[in-house]
Amino acid sequence: MSDKQQNNVKSNRDFDYFIELIKNRKLILITAAVFLTVTLIYVFLLPKNVVSKSSFSISLDEQIETPYGIYKYKTRNPSHYTELLEKNSFKHSVCNKFGINNPKDVQFTVIEDEVKFDAKTSGVVYPKKYDLIVQGVEGDVLNNLNRSALNRFLSLTDSTILNDMYINFMSKLKNNVDDLMLEIASKQQFVEVLRKDNLSKSEVNTDKTNLNNLIDDRIVNSLKGSERGVLIAMLLNGEQGKHYYREMLLSYQEVELEVLKNQLVKSETLMEKLNDANETNQLSALFGGVFSSNFIQLTEGELQKMNGGLTRDLKFIFLALFLGLFLSSVFVLFRSYMRFYQDQF
Repeated sequence: MSDKQQNNVKSNRDFDYFIELIKNRKLILITAAVFLTVTLIYVFLLPKNVVSKSSFSISLDEQIETPYGIYKYKTRNPSHYTELLEKNSFKHSVCNKFGINNPKDVQFTVIEDEVKFDAKTSGVVYPKKYDLIVQGVEGDVLNNLNRSALNRFLSLTDSTILNDMYINFMSKLKNNVDDLMLEIASKQQFVEVLRKDNLSKSEVNTDKTNLNNLIDDRIVNSLKGSERGVLIAMLLNGEQGKHYYREMLLSYQEVELEVLKNQLVKSETLMEKLNDANETNQLSALFGGVFSSNFIQLTEGELQKMNGGLTRDLKFIFLALFLGLFLSSVFVLFRSYMRFYQDQF
């Protein structure tokens, strides 16, 4: 067969394929219509998975100032705290309140907002907006589950931070009380010695070594230049001047002792108040909502269908229509080719 004849056969074969598509257009259109109908039923008529979605925002400062001192958060990243919402133990505790026998069917999902970085932004940037999605049960219960989950999340997180604050401040107070008691005991002993010396009115040696031991450096350092001169003059003004100085030193030490005792009473009072608040579960009344006060509810739980929205539905419909046309056309062309091949041989 010549090249010209082969080209004519090829042209006829191509033409035959096109004719087959035209002849079988009803089959192609019916198949595409079936695909389209099934897709429309799925998209618009079949029930979708209903979920409850709520949105919230969290922004934490670096530290909290309290009457007991400054407390620094262990982490400022809200995502480290929202991990609790997705734990199985947390989910079970929430579901138990609603009598849900099979919590495995329930899902708590946290979606964090995308963090947008700016060239001018310095430091670490954390996500601030989060969505909580609850699914797996009847729609009427979903919103209640969503609300209960957030309330329990705030309560547990507050409790965890408050407990850490209690341990932190109680440890510091105990150490402070121990240090104050030792310092008071030492100061009390020194004051007793000074009182005995003043009562006995014993003579004071004027040698340089004894003079240095007698002078309290804290008193000297607290005085101005002219006042220091007066103090030195008192010490050099014979025995009477030295006794005046010892009386002044005793008064100074007694004042310091009273200050230490007041500090001890204050620390013990704070420690007692802190311990009472912990035993009566009133730490939140003492420090407030250390985490929940930084939580803002943007939207309450709302029921939504997980259908992906109108855009996704349209894409799904066009895809089904394309598949119907494509598969039916392939079937028609393949059948036409097999018949043509059998006719040739």
